[in-house]
Amino acid sequence: MGWMKRARTATVQDLTGQLDSSWSGGTAQLATTAGGAVTLSVWNLARTDPATGAVTALTLPAELRPPFLLYGAKSYRGNNVRITTAGAVQVMDPGTVLDHFNVTYVPKGVA
Repeated sequence: MGWMKRARTATVQDLTGQLDSSWSGGTAQLATTAGGAVTLSVWNLARTDPATGAVTALTLPAELRPPFLLYGAKSYRGNNVRITTAGAVQVMDPGTVLDHFNVTYVPKGVA
């Protein structure tokens, strides 16, 4: 059937072990499509103590960092999420309840 799009395959990396120790629980995965777009998904993320400001949850590998500061994404609980050019995935003013978010972007060097 000519009208159906072909499903793109994705490579998935588990980054759960990269989560900062100030966070409890949580699962983090990166899915990279054949076209180079990356989706970062983080689930069941919580802190033992609330915090203010930008708190780093994990740092992305160098080859999967964005070319510029990504901000404007919101977590399920309404916290701002940003990814710096240094690869720091930060949640603004996180509380202690479980939260999750997804961010899709094109990393540096991908045309």
